[in-house]
Amino acid sequence: IFEPSLRANKVFQQILSANDGKLNAKSSVLAEFILTRFPNAVLLVNCIVQIAKNAHEKSQGNQLYFKFYKDLASFRYIQKILPDTGKRDSLILFYQGLKEIPRERENPHFWLQYAIARLSVPDKDNLDNAQRHLSHALQLARAKPGYWTDDIETQYARYYLENATRSFDLEEINNAMEEFSLGIGKILMVHKRDKYRKELYRPIALVKRFYTTHRNNLNPHHHLEIMGKCKELQAICKKDAAKFEDDIQFRRAKDNVDWVLREINLFLHIKDNEA
Repeated sequence: IFEPSLRANKVFQQILSANDGKLNAKSSVLAEFILTRFPNAVLLVNCIVQIAKNAHEKSQGNQLYFKFYKDLASFRYIQKILPDTGKRDSLILFYQGLKEIPRERENPHFWLQYAIARLSVPDKDNLDNAQRHLSHALQLARAKPGYWTDDIETQYARYYLENATRSFDLEEINNAMEEFSLGIGKILMVHKRDKYRKELYRPIALVKRFYTTHRNNLNPHHHLEIMGKCKELQAICKKDAAKFEDDIQFRRAKDNVDWVLREINLFLHIKDNEA
């Protein structure tokens, strides 16, 4: 890369510029490639945290820095630029670093983003932490008059459904059903407020995984309960079809709900014939 012949290459000059011995990426695709394959994740995260802290410090009264910090601190963006290897640990390290900013500890949106990072790898430890982060986010949000909590409630629905899917023991099936009902209840509550966004349909897609995980441990009463919830979800999908039909999350949610209802109808039909 330090050969003069390479630096003189026109293709090279389109993606990198060389100045005083430094190489600067001119292509966002190349920059993302470098970041996601960075060999030292801790070093990179510490650097990004420092950049975020500096931007946050300069953001008071400055919309450019405010938007830059807000984007960098969001799970949607940060997960795209962290190394692929050990991404879960890098995400947690990143949000732990941002937690050192005093104002962020009082910001419901920060705790929401931290929870989303935890939910991205829904093992027991992450789910437990996600629940605490969401609970804290709601507590802070409710203390702020007029604060919009639908995004937090949507992720709470996702938490309940992920947690319900995690239970495998036959003796825990009633707990799983309770978590499932709480998750669907959150979704229906947010939808009823009529201020929701298409992200509400992401947790709905989890109903298929919940059903396939537990179907062998469900009794007929459980099947009827799930059917009732899925019919309510089917109704809101029908209501929003014109609005979100081009969105992949919406289509996946609708298809998964329809699939579960078909499977339950088949199960009940077989049971009736056996009787």
